[in-house]
Amino acid sequence: LLFIIVLSLISTTLQSVFSVLLSRIALPQISFSGKAFSFTGKTSEYAFLTLKCTLLMFCTLGLYLPWYYTRLLRYYMAHVEYEGTPVRFEGKPAALFKYFILGLLLPLIAWVIAFSTVFVTATQYQQNNYTDIANTFFLLLGFVWLAIIPIIIPFFYYLYKWMVNFTWKGTTFSWNTNFWQSVFFITGQILLSIITLGIYIPGAMLSLWEHFAYRTVITKNGQPAGSFIFSRQPGGFAYLWKQILLSIVTLGIYTPWAYANSIRYFLNLTAVHSTEEEPALLR
Repeated sequence: LLFIIVLSLISTTLQSVFSVLLSRIALPQISFSGKAFSFTGKTSEYAFLTLKCTLLMFCTLGLYLPWYYTRLLRYYMAHVEYEGTPVRFEGKPAALFKYFILGLLLPLIAWVIAFSTVFVTATQYQQNNYTDIANTFFLLLGFVWLAIIPIIIPFFYYLYKWMVNFTWKGTTFSWNTNFWQSVFFITGQILLSIITLGIYIPGAMLSLWEHFAYRTVITKNGQPAGSFIFSRQPGGFAYLWKQILLSIVTLGIYTPWAYANSIRYFLNLTAVHSTEEEPALLR
């Protein structure tokens, strides 16, 4: 157990260092409306914060997860700048805690109980030479295993909805989405990616960005001010696959540039539809 804890601490710390280095390389290469982003975070600060939050996660048996995400996102977003102004993350840990308990922890406990029950039952029948009945339960076990997908998708939907909640220069960005419509759409994109053995992944990326970009609303002073529009163009599927393949071929060395190129591709085809008289909403 101690080895697993130490390994997890080392892994998360290294990931945080990589995230900062990746952001420093990638974000200056990404622009929106002709203006580049920047990242001012420090590797040591983010790594120490990640390490501290991970330790608190272990000490609280995972219950610290909402505060873990909140503290890391607040730090990260506070060091992302556009036009010299940092972004402020507005998500509250209490809201994520509710999603964590009701949307992830309790369903996972129920899934573990169901999986264990079916597995034990199948094993007992097999040991007693009831092969046909055992095979039926093993087949059922496969369906129970696949049930993990529809269990975790709603949580990740709520997680990302919670994450897309930030302000910049008094302008707020958030999702205005329908739960069932979004969950079914995400599930469909994941299933298509699985069925095609991953070939459809770039298509899923394009479809998901288009779906949620349109549903990301912009408000000023509590009033609707606009939304995003994604103009999908031919060749996007091949372009994104090229970025994935280059990252694989170079054993991950190309990943920062693949990340920057992919985000830049999406942003270049994303525009703001303003409901105000002033068209340059983000200026």
